[in-house]
Amino acid sequence: MDRLEKSKASFIFFILIIIVLLIGGAYLIKNISKKEEPIVEKSIKLDEDKDYVYNESNECLSVLIPICYPQIKINIDSDDARKVEKTLNDNMDKLDRSYTKISETDTTGEELLYNYNDIYSAKVINYANHASAYVLSLAVTSYDYYATADYQNEEIAVYNFDLKTGKLLENEEVLNLYNLTIDDVIKKINNENITELDSYNIMVDENNNLVIDYVAHNENINYNNSITIYR
Repeated sequence: MDRLEKSKASFIFFILIIIVLLIGGAYLIKNISKKEEPIVEKSIKLDEDKDYVYNESNECLSVLIPICYPQIKINIDSDDARKVEKTLNDNMDKLDRSYTKISETDTTGEELLYNYNDIYSAKVINYANHASAYVLSLAVTSYDYYATADYQNEEIAVYNFDLKTGKLLENEEVLNLYNLTIDDVIKKINNENITELDSYNIMVDENNNLVIDYVAHNENINYNNSITIYR
């Protein structure tokens, strides 16, 4: 091979090396850029500008007591949220909204503890919610309001949603998030000599602490109480 052919071969080899380096460099830059792009998690909210729970409409008989009949929106993108939302709004629609007035009721011999909006008695459903980093807790309290007594026939239901998946969590699943079991909870309140919890509701507060309302019994009585388990 003469000198000219060697020069041509060297030149072509050099060009090939340059092309390989350019292609390889472009590939590396592209992949490095991909790795450096931040991973943006999809929001669990349907509307990012609104709270996790809000009222779509709210008719109030009394703001002071309060006695209101909201249609709520659970701002979570999941089937469980839609089912709970429908159940709660259906129950609110079915609620007996009739009430008795103080001015039309014989209260002889009774002491009025409250005198708001002339309301003597009414059925009430209230909502409260707390969102932590991981769980949305929605508490639904229903009771009979009387102007002459504390609330009667009070019932509380709590719905806990996983804010990563939108899934409705059972009590045991909420405890599992904290590496706890119901036996651990009983141990934490064993100074009351509790042998069994008849029923309990779990809420996660805004500081990620567990708040447990429970009905318990020991050897003598049944009673309501609550405990906070701090993170």
